[in-house]
Amino acid sequence: MYMISPLLFCLFILPVFSITADDIDEMKQEATSLFYQKKYKEAMKLFDQVTSKNPSDVEANLYYAQAFSFDLKALVFIKRSQKLSGQGRYNQALEALDEAEKLSPYHEKIPEVREEIESRKSSDNPLENLKDADVQFFESSLKQAQ
Repeated sequence: MYMISPLLFCLFILPVFSITADDIDEMKQEATSLFYQKKYKEAMKLFDQVTSKNPSDVEANLYYAQAFSFDLKALVFIKRSQKLSGQGRYNQALEALDEAEKLSPYHEKIPEVREEIESRKSSDNPLENLKDADVQFFESSLKQAQ
């Protein structure tokens, strides 16, 4: 079996896997672009890579912290909307979810929670599932009964 000399490994194999300063700058630019698009999770992943290669990059660390902060604030509003929905306060729950979406429009939990709230809201209000003609008939029957 062939043995690769450690010196040959270092000279020929390692450079293939090394990341250059230009690569780090490119990652940082992409992460910054994602940050301004409010795609915080994706931006954090790239900023994490940048700071793992260059821990003293103050700008990358600050962007990471801001992205984390916005994502966390959105999560607080998402949790609040779930709590309000559980209490049957659907309009307030949707307002809280709207606030989360303003902070982090691409947060992966927002569509799932919005669907959950809308589903609860419609199942708690049987009139919402009826057609307009059925609602009018029901309302007129109710008036006649009174």
